[in-house]
Formats: sequence, C-alpha cells, structure tokens
Amino acid sequence: MLLAVPVKGEDGLEALVDHHFSRAPYYLLYETGDGAVRTVRNISAQARGQHEGPIEQLYDAGVRAIACSGIGPAAIDFAAELGIPVCFGRARTAGELIEKYREGGLESLADGTPCQPP
Repeated sequence: MLLAVPVKGEDGLEALVDHHFSRAPYYLLYETGDGAVRTVRNISAQARGQHEGPIEQLYDAGVRAIACSGIGPAAIDFAAELGIPVCFGRARTAGELIEKYREGGLESLADGTPCQPP
C-alpha cells in the first residue's frame, strides 16, 4: 500500500515534514510492502484554498493512506470521499512519521482511533 507524507524537500526519509498538507511543496510516497520511497512535487502547492488538487494527485498516483502533522477539514473530507484514511501525528522527519505509522502510533482523523497499517 502506498502512504503519502507531505514534506518540505526531496531528502527521502530525512525530509522534514510539512505541517501544511495542501501547500507542501512535495509528498514522499512510501510503499509499505517493500519500503520503496520516492518524492513527487505537489502540482497544487501554490493554489490557495485548493484542497482537492493534492488529494486527487495522490489518489491518481496510487496513494491509499496519508500520514501528516497538519491538514484542514476540507482535505480530510475529500480524502474520505475517495476512501483514503488520514492519520495524524507529530514528527520532525518523514522517516519518523512513517515509523510511528508502522507502529500504530498515529491517530485516525476520521474517528480518533489508532491508524492500523496493513
């Protein structure tokens, strides 16, 4: 399963987490099965009030879960419409946030329960 993390740069797992999901310049995509990592540019990063664009871009790229440290309600709602769970937690780097996800240490923004990785 492909997990997306909003990040500030193209530094792989060491990339700093961006706390503004829809305006993050990049998303780190992490394959939970084999640990493969790649970074994609957020094509909607400069658009104000644009919440559907980033979610749709990630969905089209195969993302089926989001781990983040900041996201607005419109983006959460649109992700839910597409069946993408949004998991919340605090971390400095993408690698730290992914590790928390893998350990079940992130909270589902849909219902407050721990996110359960596949």
